[in-house]
Amino acid sequence: MPRTPTLADVVRAAIDARLLDVHTSLPARVVRYDAARCLVDAAPLVRAPVVDEQGRVTYTQLPVVPNVPVAFPQGGGFRLTFPLAVGDTVWLSFSEASLERWLQFGGEVSPEDPRRFALTDAVALPGVRALAGGDAVTAASEDGCVLELVGGSAKLRLKAGGTVELGTSGAQALALASKVATELGTLKAAISAAPVLTGDGGAVFKAALVSALAAWPSSVASARVGTDS
Repeated sequence: MPRTPTLADVVRAAIDARLLDVHTSLPARVVRYDAARCLVDAAPLVRAPVVDEQGRVTYTQLPVVPNVPVAFPQGGGFRLTFPLAVGDTVWLSFSEASLERWLQFGGEVSPEDPRRFALTDAVALPGVRALAGGDAVTAASEDGCVLELVGGSAKLRLKAGGTVELGTSGAQALALASKVATELGTLKAAISAAPVLTGDGGAVFKAALVSALAAWPSSVASARVGTDS
């Protein structure tokens, strides 16, 4: 004979059933990106459990969440943005209160809607990746902050101490225009001061030019962006 549920069983079942409608955060795939308003339509990638009257659990796909604001890094008057593509993965974070009036007016608002942790009140954080498959995370740099084109050769690396490097291997340091201009000015002055003797076929001038070029520094890269040293 099946056991008669106790009051605790009934309360626990009611709480569990209610929690099925509480959403906190989930990975999702971008199905549409509105670059003008920085909004995405995103399809959750983890199915939701459904419990029938017999207590059997099945899983169903959650609906696409439309018009989700993208939370690009921003603060202190600065912002970092980049294009999103259909198929990109984002992390959806669901608000404990309705975001509708806050998104419309900003500032401090009263939600004027009792819904909590709803699918419709989400914010998308780009960049999350699975540990396997096409979205697998590759090794991150251990010696600096890297901005790179995924699958491409473009890379910008900011290393400890302020050194900035360009290129796939990170072997080329960034040169400031002022640093290059200074070295070119020195070379120009050396060439201008080189003597020219009549009848020697330019041999003296050639020697002076070769000497000036030999003194050209092996690198005109600046050790730090924002300085000329």
